[in-house]
Amino acid sequence: MVINCRVEWVECVTCGEDEIPYLEFSIPITSTCTHDRQTCKACTQRWISTKLDKGDWDKINCPGDCPATLQPEDMRNLATPEQLERYQHLSFRSALGNMPDFVWCMAPGCDSGQIHTQEDGTILNCVACNSKSCVDCNRLWHEGETCEDYKLRTGTTEDHEKASEAEVLKISKECPGCKMRLQKEGGCEHITCECNYQFCWLCLVSYIDINKDGAFAHKPTCM
Repeated sequence: MVINCRVEWVECVTCGEDEIPYLEFSIPITSTCTHDRQTCKACTQRWISTKLDKGDWDKINCPGDCPATLQPEDMRNLATPEQLERYQHLSFRSALGNMPDFVWCMAPGCDSGQIHTQEDGTILNCVACNSKSCVDCNRLWHEGETCEDYKLRTGTTEDHEKASEAEVLKISKECPGCKMRLQKEGGCEHITCECNYQFCWLCLVSYIDINKDGAFAHKPTCM
């Protein structure tokens, strides 16, 4: 009796690793995906981390062009224990924030909130850190100032922050894999993102394509 123990290998389209057991790719990323899986578990977990870091805990879609969103059961199957704990924490915070009359404390570093009705006035006295927040403008309490006066006084700082964000957009590019914005300081044009996606900085073409087709894979503007 002859037993065939041959293992079929599959290539990950993100990192290019081509010796991943087919069994790992036999399970879809989400329960609603109808396409063949293309991303290995390690790259999928990096993708999850990227989305969590961006605050998109409820918009973690299947890597690539698939719009299917990971559900709690999918997260339990794919995420690391740390990622799952963070996902559940953010989900819980979202549920609290959607409760009527629930208000978050605006103090930096405070992760608390509480029920605060109109009868309680405009000042939220945080039971966790004892700081005061204004429930009308969702900022720290501004003693002796109206919300409008406070916004005008701090507007210069906000304008500066917006200008800084605009400057970052000018000098950064989106990773084609995870959409996180990256900045390059010198070095070659071969970029490896934290999500493990490798691409050309100039034309954004994947290095999987470049490794297969050589320089012809680059866009004409890159040559």
